[in-house]
Amino acid sequence: MPMELAEAGVGMLRQGPPRSGNADEPLSEEILLSLLQTYYPLAPCDSGSTRKRTLTSEESGSTSDDSNASTPTAARTALPSVNSKKKQKKGRTPSHVAKREKQLLLKELEYLEARATLLRREAGTVRAHNPLKTFIHLGRDVGDRRAAVCALKNERLQCANQFLKQRMRLVTDPQRLCHEESGYLTDEGDYVSTLLDVRHFMGVQSVKQVFDVMQFYFLNMEITATEFGDDLTLREDTNDLEVGANCNEQPMLHHRLVTLLSNGPVIEKNAVKFFQYVDDDEDEGPYGIMSASPVDQDDLYPYCPAERIRKDVWAAMKLSSFTRKKQPQVAGEAEETELVVVLNRWFRVQVSHSELKYPPHVMQEVRRSLSGFADPMIRSMNQTLYGAM
Repeated sequence: MPMELAEAGVGMLRQGPPRSGNADEPLSEEILLSLLQTYYPLAPCDSGSTRKRTLTSEESGSTSDDSNASTPTAARTALPSVNSKKKQKKGRTPSHVAKREKQLLLKELEYLEARATLLRREAGTVRAHNPLKTFIHLGRDVGDRRAAVCALKNERLQCANQFLKQRMRLVTDPQRLCHEESGYLTDEGDYVSTLLDVRHFMGVQSVKQVFDVMQFYFLNMEITATEFGDDLTLREDTNDLEVGANCNEQPMLHHRLVTLLSNGPVIEKNAVKFFQYVDDDEDEGPYGIMSASPVDQDDLYPYCPAERIRKDVWAAMKLSSFTRKKQPQVAGEAEETELVVVLNRWFRVQVSHSELKYPPHVMQEVRRSLSGFADPMIRSMNQTLYGAM
């Protein structure tokens, strides 16, 4: 590893990422792997050369008092100018401080090397990088399909909640607006895009209000996607997981959406979504969770690779809140506070390689469209929350 890269990495690690929640809980391997596509694998660091250089600096250091002790008295008297120059150079770091700094540096380098090794080991395996990946197979019987999805509900929601908790520890301020996005093409020809963002909703009454609005968007996703997007989206099936007309009574959704892009290609998506609202958690207060996973194999509604391009979406979303001083404050009046509802979203979108013959520029547009696919959700929620204000 070039020393410039090592020193940059060490500087970042010395400060360490801010952590919300349990500071003693180590970052899981899944969190490191989820960031792989935005990091280049690092070369092994030659910590030996660094250690050698540090030791050389320490061993060669001696104070001017030690030098004077080995110099005859007559020589010291005859050479006052030399001694004064030595005293001017005195100012080296004490050896015990240098040793402590060396120990910290070596520990940081050890952590950096271990982290780089972990990233290199999993390089090129998209499945291993996806912390929300799971295999979902739905049969033909409606009752069996519902039972299969119900069995996944709690595990999928817990996975999404835990992942977002750890992933947001890598953000400078989990409550501050944020947007991170990356994409890459795999060796198999699949295009993978990852998005993380933090959004605020102000002037709202509660987390529950925003959570209901989010559920409403997903219940009518094909309508809002068409209304706020540039393409036509249709829903090919009814939600065979419905248990009632009330949004709060539908903790699960099954969507098969087909989108006709303006430049020609037809995209199909088959996914299940889970919702959970916690009214008053002891540590976090009220919050809402959403988890989405694609259906890998559907016997009742199989994919149509001869006619359509397949798009898989994994998503984890969490709504929480905090209070802050209301801005602007009116002079002379008591300070007011306002509620801010925070939406954390993480997406992994994969457009599978297709044998359909489209011009290269058309496929480039398909991949480019992934960068804005999540925007209609925010626009729809804003219209519902603030449209009547």
